[in-house]
Order: sequence, then C-alpha cells, then structure tokens
Amino acid sequence: MADNGHGNNAVTLLAIEEPEAHLHPVYQRLIYKDVINRNGFPILLTTHSTHITSVAPIKSLVHLHQEAGNTVAHSTASMPMLEGEFLDVERYLDVKRGEIFLGKGVILVEGIAEEYIIPKLAELLGKSLDEKGIVVCNINCTNFKPYMKMLNSLSIPYAVITDGDFYIENVDDRDDSNRNYHVMEKDVKDNDTCGSLGRENAIKTFEALDDSVPENVDLALYFSERGYFIGKYTFEVDMMECTSTEAGERAFTDTFDQLVESSRKQNNFKNRLENQDYEFCLRRIEDQSVGKGRFAQIFSGKCVTDNCPDYVKNAIEYIYAKVDE
Repeated sequence: MADNGHGNNAVTLLAIEEPEAHLHPVYQRLIYKDVINRNGFPILLTTHSTHITSVAPIKSLVHLHQEAGNTVAHSTASMPMLEGEFLDVERYLDVKRGEIFLGKGVILVEGIAEEYIIPKLAELLGKSLDEKGIVVCNINCTNFKPYMKMLNSLSIPYAVITDGDFYIENVDDRDDSNRNYHVMEKDVKDNDTCGSLGRENAIKTFEALDDSVPENVDLALYFSERGYFIGKYTFEVDMMECTSTEAGERAFTDTFDQLVESSRKQNNFKNRLENQDYEFCLRRIEDQSVGKGRFAQIFSGKCVTDNCPDYVKNAIEYIYAKVDE
C-alpha cells in the first residue's frame, strides 16, 4: 500500500470501518500506531471504540450526528484551543474518558464522588443517563475550559457540575488575606467578607470563552442557562445540607458505618450529621481510613432522591432536554 499513490495524478485513501468489530483492543491501538501514524497518505477511520478515541490526536476528530433529519459533521481541526490545552486534554483522555466523544450528551464533573453518585441520582429522578446516552466525565480538576471548547467544537451537548467552594475572607494584622473554606454560611458574621471560588472560576472560564459576564446579573441563572451549574459548598456537603428525611440521613450513616468499625466514630458521625456539622462529617469522609472514592462508591447504592441538591437536579434536567432537542 505504501508503494502506491506516488504517481503524478494518483491519490490513495485508506478507509477503515469500525475495527473494533473484529479486533481486540490491543490490536485496535496497534492499527493506529502502525498504520495511521506511519503513513503519509490520507486515512479515514470510523469507530465507536473508546480504545481508539482515547489515543487519537485531538485535532484529527470529526463528530457525526443527526440534526433535523440530516447528518452533520463537526471537526476539531480548527478548534480555538491553546497548545497547552490540547496537551492537557490528550493527557487526560483514556479508555474510560474516551466516551466523551461517543455520548449523545456529557456531564463534566470535577471529582470521583460526582462520577459515582450523579448517575444514581439521575436514575432516582427517573432520568437514566445510560438510556439517553449521557456520559459523566470526571476531569479530576476544575479547569473545564478546554473540555467546553472541545465539546462546543464537536457540537456535543454538555452540562458542567462544580463545587461552589464558599469561603470567608480573613485579614490579619499584617494585612495578608487568606480564605477559610471550611465554614457554613450560617456561621458568617456581619463584618465578614464572603465569596464563592466556584463562581469566580466560572466567570474566568466564560470570559476566556469570549462570553463576558454582565454586571448586576443573576449569576446562578446566567450560568445555568449556559449549562454551568454551581453548588454552594462541596458536593458532599451540599448533599448533606439538602437532606431532610430520615432515609436520606441513613444513607450517609449506613455508608459511614460500613467503612468504619469504631462504634464511637460511628456515633460521633451520626451526631454531628444530625447537628448539621457537615464540615466535620466531610473531614471524616476524607480521612485515609475512609476516602471520598470509597464512600461515594458505597453511598451510590444507598442514596435516595432526598440526597439530590437542586443544582444537580437542574443540571440533569438541562442535559436531558439538550439531548432531546
């Protein structure tokens, strides 16, 4: 094949259709390395394989989808992304995260807890993500900008769910500022200066996407209309705060009891939860003997509708509607 196509008027085009139908994942990747990367002629490969999408250069992708009864193509070739952002996304993608290109819709989240729990909350709300082809993509950070750029370029609907990270600004005698994130709004004093890191990050993100946020606007409404949903504190604390039923509280305590053997620690966690000391409960969950990932994995099998914060519910409803458009 490499010997053909060198005549003056000859053009060689290699087309490979869905190699995953016949090849083990290892050989799917080898096709990319041995055939695509080592030849200079044009190659067209169609696939639903995350093993291929996870190793394909970001700029080589073309996404096909139906729109008003027609097949529409969107490419990443001219995507407005900085070189460093390309590298960040390519390093991030793996077989699991390669699903981002194959879903009918995407929910971008910042951590493992959201990745485990949000699909279950959606199911409890009667909105199965799998049935709609919606993928929850955990980017392990809050830098959503390059992923939003990529999904915009491919015309893939998405929603962002991120922590609000409420804080109080503390200023000491040396006029040095620092922030205390481990507080609740009810603990704020009259002279305290408060803020939300999640909203600050959102403003920077939208400005970088050439979508300047107007002054004197309802930020929660502005962002949610654009598919960006921000909590108040952290995901876990927001779930605790919105829980108002015994069944909802039991989902937390039963999960904690399953991971911790000490009856003293179990009772302490339960009492703190009942007394709304959610930051203490979060610290116990983050403890090395428990861990947010392990807690979330078990909690996803015990949670109830009452554990779902409004902003998460709104995000699920938003992406559901976008996929149906």
